[in-house]
Amino acid sequence: MEVSRSKWVSKATDNINRYLHRGGHLKGDEPQLLGGVSLLNTIGVAMGLPPTDPEDWTRSEMKKALKGNLVYFEGAARDIIDVIADQIRNCCGGDAENYVTVLPIEVYTKGILIEVPLFRVHRYKDSQKYYIDTIGRYYESFSDWFHTNKLPPGKMAYPYKLRLELHPGYDYLRVVVRDTPSARDAAEIVDTVDTIATVAEITSTAGLLFIPGGLAAPARISAGTASALWGIGRTTYQIVDKAIHGESLNPVTNAESRALWLGLAVNVVDLGAKGATRRLLARGRAAPNSTRAIVNGINRTHLTLRGIKICDETLYTIAHYDEVSLKKVLMLGCSIAFWTKDVYDFKTADVLIEESYE
Repeated sequence: MEVSRSKWVSKATDNINRYLHRGGHLKGDEPQLLGGVSLLNTIGVAMGLPPTDPEDWTRSEMKKALKGNLVYFEGAARDIIDVIADQIRNCCGGDAENYVTVLPIEVYTKGILIEVPLFRVHRYKDSQKYYIDTIGRYYESFSDWFHTNKLPPGKMAYPYKLRLELHPGYDYLRVVVRDTPSARDAAEIVDTVDTIATVAEITSTAGLLFIPGGLAAPARISAGTASALWGIGRTTYQIVDKAIHGESLNPVTNAESRALWLGLAVNVVDLGAKGATRRLLARGRAAPNSTRAIVNGINRTHLTLRGIKICDETLYTIAHYDEVSLKKVLMLGCSIAFWTKDVYDFKTADVLIEESYE
């Protein structure tokens, strides 16, 4: 809902306070033992997903509903629910029933207040507690969630330490307001370096137009190597982060994972291409045919992977245009505009060698 900047904290606090008494007076933090249909329906209702229309239920479905055996969600909504339910069971050793507490998180971004649930789950009273968000990503502690959640840039309001309990000595719930991780200084620094790395190849080519031919290739290789190293480190970190928080790394079913794997492959091959080209130029006209063939092969592989990555990003942007940032759209446009005009990577080893002697 749209809320003014001056009123969003008050509205968010009211929303969170409603959960304090969920299930009875001051019982909001008490977990429910949930499994099967009850777990699926609880997740769906907590997320505000659209249920099926009772008017469309068959007689059999109505009987199931009256007995509490009907899941009220299907299609895309059910797919979202299943991801979270599977992660709950995964965190709890595969148990069919587990203790679940629904925690309200209020996110204020771009003038909109969004309520997203966080599910605290555990197997029994004193067992390890996990926090699972709406994309099926799990966190092992409050600190882990606070520092690594993937909420959009903005502000987040949440019950203190993710506990729905009265503030000690007071008769109200303590609500904390902080920047989301993606809105903090560290995230902005990383985002800035990502942008710099993305345009490094573009700007380096423009700048190297003023460098004599024999020096341009080595200079461009050095600039590209730094960009590739940053890309390898950054994508590796993101892949590891997804893995340790239980997110899918399947490139076929998960668009974000596919983009990361393609990005890693492009940067690894790019680094290899830069290294091979550097060795080629060092030997010059004395370079054997085998070295020239290797350089040609690596450069063609890099070009192919980069093309696949650009196509993947283009299709994702078209399908999720309202969700992607303006920066991403602009950078994708720059990438397409530059790489479709570029001729450097189309050059064979022989041409590269001859140009280095100009």
